[in-house]
Amino acid sequence: MSPLPLDLSGKPGEILLFTRSDPIHHARTENLDPILETPSGAINDPRHAVWPVDLLPDRISQINCSGKSNQREFKSTGASLYLVCRDSRIMAAAEPASKVGKQIVLRPVSMDSEDPTKLSTSLLADIYGAPASEIEQTVESMAGAGGLSGEMRRYRIKTKSGEHTVVLKTTHVGREGGSKALGLMREAQFYEFMALGGDLELSIPAISAVSYDADLGTKHILMEDLSSCVQSGQLFGPGSPLNWGKDLDAAVKKCAGISPVRVAAAAFMNAARLHAKYWGDSSLTEHTWLRGGRWPLGEGKEAWQASQDSVVSAWAKHKENVLSKGDQSWWSDEIVALFDVSVSKVSWDEHLERYKSRPWTLVHGDFHPANMMIRTEGLEAGAEEGAESKEEQKLSAEGVREQAQKDASRVVLLDFEQVGLGSGPQDLG
Repeated sequence: MSPLPLDLSGKPGEILLFTRSDPIHHARTENLDPILETPSGAINDPRHAVWPVDLLPDRISQINCSGKSNQREFKSTGASLYLVCRDSRIMAAAEPASKVGKQIVLRPVSMDSEDPTKLSTSLLADIYGAPASEIEQTVESMAGAGGLSGEMRRYRIKTKSGEHTVVLKTTHVGREGGSKALGLMREAQFYEFMALGGDLELSIPAISAVSYDADLGTKHILMEDLSSCVQSGQLFGPGSPLNWGKDLDAAVKKCAGISPVRVAAAAFMNAARLHAKYWGDSSLTEHTWLRGGRWPLGEGKEAWQASQDSVVSAWAKHKENVLSKGDQSWWSDEIVALFDVSVSKVSWDEHLERYKSRPWTLVHGDFHPANMMIRTEGLEAGAEEGAESKEEQKLSAEGVREQAQKDASRVVLLDFEQVGLGSGPQDLG
């Protein structure tokens, strides 16, 4: 097993320490001596970043401890030291230099011990820098949001300094088994992975805390509230069932300063940055939590076959339902034939051959407009319809690329439950 590449050449104040439950992430490191020298002595063998957690409180001075169970936080403002301890092991890494890494704070999510729907006051006090006694919170359900097995809640936080809102995405109670079977807690693992993303720009929500339990199949992701944004799919008209019953005119008006063409180009720019960063990166196969993380090595057939069988079965049932009701409004003969041919070509051997003969990379896995939000700040609401398209027609290919680079931060990517290894072009398709 090769160690995770880490850059520890920075100043001591730029070093972070945190834990990973996946042993793949344990890594050999250098130059940790300045960080680990304490009045009570240095931790043995500073070249290796794996030590029992119970050594830490006695060996590192001026650390405030908080948290519960097997997750503990240690922070030292003076040394900029940050630790999140899981499973009695830690890992060391340099502070992320990327914009995406700086959007993620590696602190664990903790819930109220008496009311598990509420965030703990200690967590809120840490986030907002206010005494727990001065913090009030109200919880709002976000029914229908949360993906395959998740649920989402909005929290309105009130402190003396002002009011704030955040959103928690967590595993739905009672669906932990399905989440574990499908590996959906990987979304939380992805955000931890992105915190070390290196030189990468990717538009994602700001994450203020993240936790997961791979054994239980659960996750907790505390992120910024994007309710002021517009779901990008609503700009593409009523063709999608996801847009039925939505006020599409209001969405278009709110985003009148940016056209669907620009949204698509900005989304593709984000995808291109992610794909390019990890294009053909064989080290990704060490991260077993990624969907298809071992496929390039010819491993994981059983899980892959099970997922394909579920698709074949679901299509057979749906096709029977469509044909029995004679509903051809969406399911034309051509579309039915297309699905029939697709499911008939399920083959593990051909699947593996594609990894050998074609490039692969890190992909979002569920890259469609409904998983993207548009930040509307600075857009001219109510701008003349079609005016933007006329301007776009004047742009050269280089001009389109430059505009997409400017717009990329405006289109926020969500829902990384299916993140894994795959085809970049297929991700876009």
